[in-house]
Amino acid sequence: MKKERRDPARASSSRIRYIDAKLRREQKLPEEQRTYPNCVSLGRELGRDPRTIARDIEDLRCMGHPVKVCFRRRGYYYDHEATEFPLMQLSDGELFVLCMARQALASFRSMAMSARLESVFEKLMAALDGELSFDPAKLSKVILFRPSGFEVPIDVELFESVCRVLLDDEELEFTHTKLPGGDEEPEPMQRHVQPLQLFCSENAWYLYGRDLMRKKPRTFALSRMEKARGTGRTFEPPDHQKIKREIEKDLGAYANAKAVNVRLQFRGKQAHLVDERIIHSTQKTRWIETPKGKVLELTMQVAHTPELEGRVLRWRSDVRVLEPKSLKDAINRQAREIVEGW
Repeated sequence: MKKERRDPARASSSRIRYIDAKLRREQKLPEEQRTYPNCVSLGRELGRDPRTIARDIEDLRCMGHPVKVCFRRRGYYYDHEATEFPLMQLSDGELFVLCMARQALASFRSMAMSARLESVFEKLMAALDGELSFDPAKLSKVILFRPSGFEVPIDVELFESVCRVLLDDEELEFTHTKLPGGDEEPEPMQRHVQPLQLFCSENAWYLYGRDLMRKKPRTFALSRMEKARGTGRTFEPPDHQKIKREIEKDLGAYANAKAVNVRLQFRGKQAHLVDERIIHSTQKTRWIETPKGKVLELTMQVAHTPELEGRVLRWRSDVRVLEPKSLKDAINRQAREIVEGW
């Protein structure tokens, strides 16, 4: 009967590395100086049950290491020099998830980083040194990711520059062009910020940071940034969890607005579509019986921003705004403007 191959991911990496290092040292010693460790002695050193060590030894074999048993000395040894220990050991399930993530990122075809993504993935697959129970090439043919919204290309060098200063808590200088508020095109402006968070919203990348000229937080679109460079001056960053909460109170990129209670009702097919999706982390839904039939009521704590208005307009006549009044008025005004034209 063929023995089932064990999944190396089941064993502790630190334990396996310890056993591997010990057997490597033993392999370099003269025969008379070798101790031939076994499950009992290794279990005593590592504080583990001998049966756990036996599973770790089997995992080492599955990784291709030359583990042999010396029956005369009742212990293990390497019968020749072992190859370098792999950087990581992943199960088939973990490799499948990795391939899925690669496929999802590859769906953003206009991203300038897609070529680098392919290179990184190929290196990872080569380094993992494991047999797969599925074909990654077949996976890319039968599973398709279609990103919602528009793709916004970005400059890879600028993206990397922003990432570096974020990791180093270094102040950043760049030029940024605001969206036009009227007929006149705005001029690029020099900005000096303490970068706090890089985030992606609706397939576009944004930098959230403290604007040192205006003394308050601001959000900047990377697609409208140029000439980004670190200043060499570092700063003490605030609590990142607080920053994350500040950004997540909005459905889009307006991270400085105050969250309000939003209450909407949906009818028809749209109600069922909304019920099966997560629009925001604070959302709560319930079905209500009305004289005109069942409707879905959704409440959430988000900021009233142009992006929230755009989301509501996307649901067309299948949504009704209950709260806040400012959102209801804004939707009514925009609906009239759509009908009446410019």
